[in-house]
Amino acid sequence: MPARFSFSLQKVLDLRAHHEEQAALDFSKKKAALEYEKKMLNALHEKKEEVMNNAEKDEERADLRSLIIVQNYINDLNGKIDKKKEQVSQKNKLVKKSLAELTEAVKKKKIMEKLKEHKYEEHKKKNRLSENKLIDEVAIRNAGQSRRMVG
Repeated sequence: MPARFSFSLQKVLDLRAHHEEQAALDFSKKKAALEYEKKMLNALHEKKEEVMNNAEKDEERADLRSLIIVQNYINDLNGKIDKKKEQVSQKNKLVKKSLAELTEAVKKKKIMEKLKEHKYEEHKKKNRLSENKLIDEVAIRNAGQSRRMVG
């Protein structure tokens, strides 16, 4: 009866698989946060464009005070856009770092999986050799018994 295969580093493989899952989840969250910040930045750009278009349409009818208010609002939007660009940049760095961590976790898990496969193949080869040895021994015994019966 062939020996049962048991990978001695299975707990390490399980731990690395868990780490990979956690890294993938972390990456997913950071990527979603980046996409949210990009949408917010886009919304600020659209708002600025809308205000500027409306200001151009109303420029001839607007008084100086209204133009100053609009210009101050545009300046405020520009400040918010600059701040949001910095936030997007920071989120992008976090996403890149998280991707690197995920890539490393995947590599470490694959190494363990390859080792497990290699150990399993060694185990199968060892079992085949044991079975072949047993078959040879049985064949030799049977051949010896048949000679005794004949002779």
